[in-house]
Amino acid sequence: MGGKARLESIRMTNYNPQNRDASGRYMLLNEWTSVSDVGKTFDGRVFSMAQYVETEEKHIKALIPQWRN
Repeated sequence: MGGKARLESIRMTNYNPQNRDASGRYMLLNEWTSVSDVGKTFDGRVFSMAQYVETEEKHIKALIPQWRN
């Protein structure tokens, strides 16, 4: 118990890094960014709760191996 604590962080982003400007700011395109966007139209298609949940589940599954290390 007397050992040093190891602080760690993991950053996951839903945004494509290619869409950042030279200063690192995200150039917002016509895409969803949060659950509040469910029901809105992006690129001519209505964004559904099923699509939102599917994306969030992929994020969680990608992080689980990192937590186990």
